[in-house]
Amino acid sequence: MIRSYNLYTPYMSASKHTLTQQAIEEEWEEVKAAQKNPAQFRVLYNRYYEPIFRFVFKRTLDEVRSADLTAQVFLKALQNLANYTFKGVPFSA
Repeated sequence: MIRSYNLYTPYMSASKHTLTQQAIEEEWEEVKAAQKNPAQFRVLYNRYYEPIFRFVFKRTLDEVRSADLTAQVFLKALQNLANYTFKGVPFSA
């Protein structure tokens, strides 16, 4: 059974579906913390798991496959986190 998800976080403007500049900068601080300590990646994982899962599920219509693909997305993100550089856009971009 698919859970219902709220795609809007405190960082996201519900009217525009975009992050505020302050939120982008705060998120960059979270990324830097995760680069130093991979356990801190949990904050980003918790924020983006549901939207990414929903994106994948809309394309696969398969909950198990969507969960697996979403896990792969986060594994690759974590593996490449040290190479991530801030470009003034959200981490999710």
